Amino acid sequence: DCRAIGRGSGGSRQLFFEITSLLELYVRQWAWLNTRAKDQSNPRIEHLEIDSISERFPDVEPFAYLIDLLSRLGVAINNGSGVQAITWQEMDAFVQRTRIPITSWEAETLKRLSAVYAGSVIKYDNQDAPAPYRNAEETKRIATSMKSVLRQVVIKDKHGSGHDTNQG
Repeated sequence: DCRAIGRGSGGSRQLFFEITSLLELYVRQWAWLNTRAKDQSNPRIEHLEIDSISERFPDVEPFAYLIDLLSRLGVAINNGSGVQAITWQEMDAFVQRTRIPITSWEAETLKRLSAVYAGSVIKYDNQDAPAPYRNAEETKRIATSMKSVLRQVVIKDKHGSGHDTNQG
């Protein structure tokens, strides 16, 4: 029960925060991949190799079942006037229809994740935004590239860039 976790010891609250943050990162990444980059007609995920898609998400085990439930529930609603989070009524209907028992913490987490997904779709669609999640290999590649660029700037400054502002 999320209330019990929220009122528990500092360690329990920290664990709850970390689990929720990781799941939110997962759904932000999911939304980013399912939206279009600026001036593109297809979602980003269609430009990826099928084998590399799972590498684009943080590891959420042992809570991946919540992502599965969210997917089965419908993630979010597109009602014609935009993407919105699932409602409590839709969640109740899903639980009743599927007979999948969920705890209050799971229900609240699913509702929160749906809201994060819906907000992320609005934020990322038709935008040139960086991916919310990068795996270790991508992070290392970006860091190496940034270091290389910074080294070139420092070398250029050391040897004179031709833009000396201390003249005169």
